[in-house]
Amino acid sequence: MYAALATTAVVVLLSALLARPSYLWILPRPLPDIPHNPITSLLGDVPAIAQYEKDGKGVFTDFIAHLTAIHGPILQILLPRRRIVVVADRVEAERIILSGKAVDTSERLRTIFATALPNSQLALPANEVWKKHRRIAGPSMSRRYLERMASRISFGANELVGLWRAKIGLVGNSAFDVAMYFHLATMDNIINIALGESIGAVKSAYSALPLTYSHSTNVAQLPQPDFPPLYKAGEVIAEGFKRALQSPCPGITTWLFTYTSPTWWKFYKLLTSFFSDAIVRTRTREAGLGRTGQGLSTNADCVLDMIVQREIQEGAEALGDKDILDELMTYFFGGQDTTASVLSWLVKYLPIDLEIQRQLHDEMCTVFGVDAESAEPLDFNLIDDPERVPILEAVVAETLRCAGVASIISRERAY
Repeated sequence: MYAALATTAVVVLLSALLARPSYLWILPRPLPDIPHNPITSLLGDVPAIAQYEKDGKGVFTDFIAHLTAIHGPILQILLPRRRIVVVADRVEAERIILSGKAVDTSERLRTIFATALPNSQLALPANEVWKKHRRIAGPSMSRRYLERMASRISFGANELVGLWRAKIGLVGNSAFDVAMYFHLATMDNIINIALGESIGAVKSAYSALPLTYSHSTNVAQLPQPDFPPLYKAGEVIAEGFKRALQSPCPGITTWLFTYTSPTWWKFYKLLTSFFSDAIVRTRTREAGLGRTGQGLSTNADCVLDMIVQREIQEGAEALGDKDILDELMTYFFGGQDTTASVLSWLVKYLPIDLEIQRQLHDEMCTVFGVDAESAEPLDFNLIDDPERVPILEAVVAETLRCAGVASIISRERAY
């Protein structure tokens, strides 16, 4: 009996001795000299992230901000089989991203955007397919093309001003919410630039204004307009991106919560059908015109025309309808929320300082002239020199600082 007990004790002791190195081997391994939380679990920081969210303190991105307050601007988050290095210093982050080809868009970020845009530049590594997308769709973000679209953007801005004037005439001195109307206006503009037509979101809001309004509070509570289906679709798909972005495991979150949602699929199909129909119409029109693809891409009437015409010009470089669809949807999502957020911050703070408003107005009149009704396109070369437009530079810089529309950029080491 003693022999059996001794044998058992030896087996247990040997198992413990062997288990200890195995346990240490599978623990998360931090990078040297970069601060991190104490390693107390095989799951690294996952239990701490879960507890942080359970306590109602915030989501994953808030947890990152919490760690920067503890460890400083450079730290690492430990996950099973993965480490995330956080660089909360804009200058250093810019140097890493722009100074060479050492990093690529992270797999995590590509997974998030692949939820609805699997064939877009946002979901692709920087390989030959990505470069082809970049060559064909890239001119849509060029300065020359955006300057050509300035008249459409100006028209959309004037529509928004017209809506606000109508609301002021209705509610008098009462305040009213403007954030939603920025989203409607930017959607109108982006669809106009992308497809060459407007969906009339601001006009719909104008038509929904009541004929009379009873002044009861300092903040006007007007009925909400019927939002265009495309606006609602954009909100639902964007919420899927947001949910995945705020999760430490975006792929699992997508499959558990997004792909199981009938509402998400309903609006995803609506959005893809809208852009797919536009692609079919454009291809049919271009085939009927029999163009040879000559001329500058930036002379195209809209982004979709530009891509299809560049396909003709490039020949074998054709993207295909699925790839064009995802690039158009990327354009749709990429500019809408960020633009609306920036403009909301501008309108939040600029009206408070009447002197800055006056200085900005005077500066623009000095540079462009005082003829507000002129239909001539603006010469944007006039504002290339920051010393010539210091007030504009300061207002834009402060607005972008407040908005923080690019607060998190995810990269991984390129191989």
